[in-house]
Amino acid sequence: MPERSGRRSPIEATRAWLDRWGPMLPILVAELIILLGFGALLPVLPLYVVEHGIDVPTLGLIAAAWSIAKLIAEPIFGYLADHTSRKPFLIGGAVVLGIATMLPVVFTSAAAMFVLRFISGAAAGAYDPAARGVIVDSTPEGERGEAFGIYAAFQMGGFVLGPVIGAFGAAMGGGYTFPFLLTGVLTIVAAIVLAITLPGQPEPHLASTTAPDLAPSTAPTSPTDPPGATPPILPIPEPPPAAAIVLPATHEVRPGAPRSLRNRALLGAVVIHFGFSLAFGTYEVVWSLFLESLGASLEWIGLSFVLFGLPMMLVSPFAGRLVDRHGPLRFAAVGGVVICLSGAVYAVSTEPVVPTLVVPAEAIAEGFLMPALYALVAFGSPSGRSSTAQGIFGAVGTIGLIVATIVAAWLWELGRGWPFVFFVVGALACLVIGLAIVASRPRTAASDGLVPA
Repeated sequence: MPERSGRRSPIEATRAWLDRWGPMLPILVAELIILLGFGALLPVLPLYVVEHGIDVPTLGLIAAAWSIAKLIAEPIFGYLADHTSRKPFLIGGAVVLGIATMLPVVFTSAAAMFVLRFISGAAAGAYDPAARGVIVDSTPEGERGEAFGIYAAFQMGGFVLGPVIGAFGAAMGGGYTFPFLLTGVLTIVAAIVLAITLPGQPEPHLASTTAPDLAPSTAPTSPTDPPGATPPILPIPEPPPAAAIVLPATHEVRPGAPRSLRNRALLGAVVIHFGFSLAFGTYEVVWSLFLESLGASLEWIGLSFVLFGLPMMLVSPFAGRLVDRHGPLRFAAVGGVVICLSGAVYAVSTEPVVPTLVVPAEAIAEGFLMPALYALVAFGSPSGRSSTAQGIFGAVGTIGLIVATIVAAWLWELGRGWPFVFFVVGALACLVIGLAIVASRPRTAASDGLVPA
């Protein structure tokens, strides 16, 4: 039977994908490599620290060191990346992160681990805003939800394989030091990839020729939608064809872009991000200890991380397209509620099977939540300040991590369910407040900073 007209071969589809997303491919490959190493370390780090005679509250402080350093570093390096080249921050941050990750194999005191985690966090604070800024600047306005969905998928690709390699490598004779060495080496490999593939000049910044409006539209979501279809909350016009995208060497002002970082899209996104960073901070400190206390083996713990990463990797690109089409608020709302319900299940669990089965549902919810938040941040980024906005977004999330790692470790001493109760209450409150901020109508459009005065 002849091939149906319009169906592309795998080679043609791959070529089309590379034509569309090629500018951000170096960042995607680097994220895959870095998250492979990061995932390898996650199941083992709390167990490694406790094995060296360090109590859980001190473990919380060691985990918080990363977040404290990132809080300081992200806004500074995000600002510098917007005004210079992003390449030095990407490469230098990855190299320092790789070295600092390996050194706890040698220096095992609580003070040394705190200092090394602090250095690692500062290095990540140099890398992350620059990486996200490259993605914002290399994609048209109407494709950023999908772009960050692909970005999250590459991250989760590493996250899926990393815990398996780390947990099974440690359990099969490598010991707890194996994931530290693997993570450090892989991160330095990612720096080499970026050094080879990224251009040497400052990256150009994309100037969009269209201006989305935050107010709901009364038009159908697309020409093929039936009349009365639910309109997008953040409608985004069709992006121009690739040949029409102009990449100037200097910053240009987007028509209709926020004039300042004080706008409700960015503010709502960072409030929600703070709340759900409480979840990640809680998991970082107590998840491995939690499953171990329920009777799970190290291999089981590693599998639980895979069951989180794999669904998120598969869902994120599809979720990003839906975010671009229908707007981010509904996906942020539903995804956030599912994550909170998952935390409530963990709080009352008495064996490892049920929490492990809930993990994939939470991962799918996260796969919708994060592209929605990144789309809000991109919308709320003034022209030429995308990395600055990303730095603020990351910094606010980092405050949530600091709070969660310290509080969750302290609550663990009171009972294994209390850390999950803490994050559920905090995340749900931030979700409600953040959605209310974004959905509210400003007193004047100009004062909100969403349209020119």
